[in-house]
Amino acid sequence: MSHSTSARALGLALALLGVGATSAAADTISLTAGPDPAEEVPVHLDVRWAQAVPAGRLYVTEKPAGPPGCGATYALEAAVSEDVQLPSLAEGAAGARTAEHTFRDPGAFVVCGYLQDSPAAPSARAVTGPVTVNVRSARASLALSAPVRVSPGARYAVTAAVTAERPRRLFVTVRRADGRGCEAARRLDASGDSVLSRGVGTEETLTAERTAAKTPGTYLLCGYVQEWSTDAAAEATASTTFVVDRDACDAAQAALAKAQKAMKLAEAAVTRFRALMKRQPKTYRRSYATAVRTRANARKQLAAARGEVRRAC
Repeated sequence: MSHSTSARALGLALALLGVGATSAAADTISLTAGPDPAEEVPVHLDVRWAQAVPAGRLYVTEKPAGPPGCGATYALEAAVSEDVQLPSLAEGAAGARTAEHTFRDPGAFVVCGYLQDSPAAPSARAVTGPVTVNVRSARASLALSAPVRVSPGARYAVTAAVTAERPRRLFVTVRRADGRGCEAARRLDASGDSVLSRGVGTEETLTAERTAAKTPGTYLLCGYVQEWSTDAAAEATASTTFVVDRDACDAAQAALAKAQKAMKLAEAAVTRFRALMKRQPKTYRRSYATAVRTRANARKQLAAARGEVRRAC
């Protein structure tokens, strides 16, 4: 072989090697997760790829975070992960696809992406990951209310106002207050008697009636919003206290008398300033408006006091 022929052969070989290197470099895949991922809510996973040879296959997996990261191929990773469902055929030299995946629980998860010729291919064209997705717990809020004072053995109402991102369960317990607060979750609240235990939607207000203990003292109501009764931590908690008091009825009657007196004074003030305003509107218009607001507040206080008498007596 002549020197010129050898040179041409070497140049062709280098050119072919260059094409191979370019092809390998052109095969890429990337993954990004949508904002604010939450448990039980579909999360957007955006997949982008580029390939030198069309008709590659896309595979995406997820698993709880921790060593190791992503496997070298989809087949290796699929054995320890869960598939993210998306059409696998990657058409064209480049493209993008969005998958919606629901993480069942909160925590840190690892997402891996593969561009391969087939699911069982011995090597991947391109791999991306581990991409960590921090999935938060669903948000919830809870408020509890009960009468301030209850007579021994009297019926009283407990009201729970719940808001939640996802359908959940509400648990409310009651126990004698002993200086400790409520627990972090229902399963830890072993000493509390059940007041409410039922499923709730995303926004509900529930009321339950209960008979007060016959032993006077301060009692603690604890509320928990969580997915299951066995959860280690509630998504929302709340507490309130009330007093079982033999003198509760007397106290309620005294509060009612005070509210009635305030209402009488408020009515008199409205009548007085109404008459003055008719004679001197500019001078007494503001005083009359203040008297009307005071009367409205007194009516609310009177209604509350009457309700307290009904509960305590």
